[in-house]
Amino acid sequence: MQIMTEKLIAKKENHIGWIIFNNPARHNAVSLEMWHALPIVLEGYVNDPEIRVIIIKGAGEKAFVAGADISQFKEKRSSPEAVAECSGGPRQQGPAGLFEADDSNDTRLLHRWRHRACRRL
Repeated sequence: MQIMTEKLIAKKENHIGWIIFNNPARHNAVSLEMWHALPIVLEGYVNDPEIRVIIIKGAGEKAFVAGADISQFKEKRSSPEAVAECSGGPRQQGPAGLFEADDSNDTRLLHRWRHRACRRL
C-alpha cells in the first residue's frame, strides 16, 4: 500500500495492521496529508483477509494524537475553494471513496472492517 506521507506509518505484522501517527514534534497532530492517507490505509486493511486486528498508536512518548495540525490552517484554508477541498462537501467522497463529510466517517469504516473481520472468524 502506497501512502504519500512519512507522517503516517502503515505496516503489517502477522495478522496485525498497524497505523502509527508519526509527528511527535507536534504531539502527532494530524496534517492534511495524514488525514488523506488514513482512509487509504484503512481501506487496504479492510480488503486484506489476513488482517485480524488494527492497532492505532502515536509515535513518541508524549501524545497519542493532539488533533488537527492547526499550523496548516492558514496555508491550507486560505480560500473558500481550499476550505472545500480540506473538508469535502456534504456527501462528498473522501480519498479512498469511503468517507462522507461528517463526524461518523471513521466509525463507518471501522464498522465495515469489523463486519468483514467477524465473517472471517
